[in-house]
Amino acid sequence: MEIVSIQHNRLAFKVSQQIIELIKTGEYKPGERLPSERELAEKMGVSRGPLREALSALQSANIITTKTGAGTFVNEVIPTKKNAFKALASTLSDQSPIDILEVREPIEVKAVALAAENRTEQDIKNMLKALEKQKLLLSLGKDPKDADMEFHLAIAKATNNTVLEKTMELIFSLMDQDFWEAMMENLSDKIYKDEKAIKEYIWIHEEILSAIVNRNKEKAQLLMKLHLNDQIEKL
Repeated sequence: MEIVSIQHNRLAFKVSQQIIELIKTGEYKPGERLPSERELAEKMGVSRGPLREALSALQSANIITTKTGAGTFVNEVIPTKKNAFKALASTLSDQSPIDILEVREPIEVKAVALAAENRTEQDIKNMLKALEKQKLLLSLGKDPKDADMEFHLAIAKATNNTVLEKTMELIFSLMDQDFWEAMMENLSDKIYKDEKAIKEYIWIHEEILSAIVNRNKEKAQLLMKLHLNDQIEKL
């Protein structure tokens, strides 16, 4: 049952981001009525369950409005990208930290494989910059959480897959919620204040980057899975 739930949430994330992209590109214009649920479900290649969850989240984020008997319309004033993600994330804020990490795993394991295939020299520089920032913060005894997010988002950008990148942005928006902050305090005590744990933390990130640089997608996937599973175990 848990696997079905995770898959369902992941599909809803993807569908919501696909609809946002279609609005952004002008396929669905402000004030325009969206296609029926049946048509949208067929277009997105999903069942109506995840679609309805995505539409509900988008409505809560003030991106669309459903009018009884008339249909669902794109709002005339669309929130900024940052605020849209924040609002959308807030509708999903009842998800536990473990739920988020479990959703991250299949997405990021796929992401590192795509990053290994598609990364550019600039992508490598972005990942390296975030990694060096993590090392500096750790050496100063500070929490590298923001730099860690930058590293993982740089991987998502390197995939050259816009939907995956936006999905990761949404997931990290969820991680700005209060429950995640509380969880990170517990995780920080287990990772960032123990010399051995710090070395392991740096090592896994260096190895992930190395695998991406060398286009070794199998190794990158194995390392990312190991990294995220380790975080779940430490909660």
